Amino acid sequence: MIAHRIMTRFPKIRFVVPHNGSFLPYMLGRFTGVSGILASMGMMETVDAAEEFRHLYFDIAGDPEPVALDMLRMAADDSHIVYGSDFPHSPAKVVTAKKKHLETGEKYRGLVDEIYKENAAKLLAANNCKENT
Repeated sequence: MIAHRIMTRFPKIRFVVPHNGSFLPYMLGRFTGVSGILASMGMMETVDAAEEFRHLYFDIAGDPEPVALDMLRMAADDSHIVYGSDFPHSPAKVVTAKKKHLETGEKYRGLVDEIYKENAAKLLAANNCKENT
């Protein structure tokens, strides 16, 4: 999707990547370098990987702490991170414990309300925009 500039070619589609983006935050820098090399060799079109990535949204399902959420925040804007619990795959007890840890830790103070409510509200509102005619 990044190599074919899907996010900038179709800006009205909002993509939500699960599980803190999985390997994507880690791979962004690598893809940027490799795509530049491949484009210089004529093997693909030039693509601004960071710009494509900027359009993605991410949920925090799975194990956001202690590493995945920090890595995601290095690559994505906080406004593009939404809540995801991974329920029912993760048992309710596990989901509740992770949620409590996220809410009571100092590290993400101020970000929790954005993740739980504000970012999702903006994402859903963006998807309900009427087309310009």
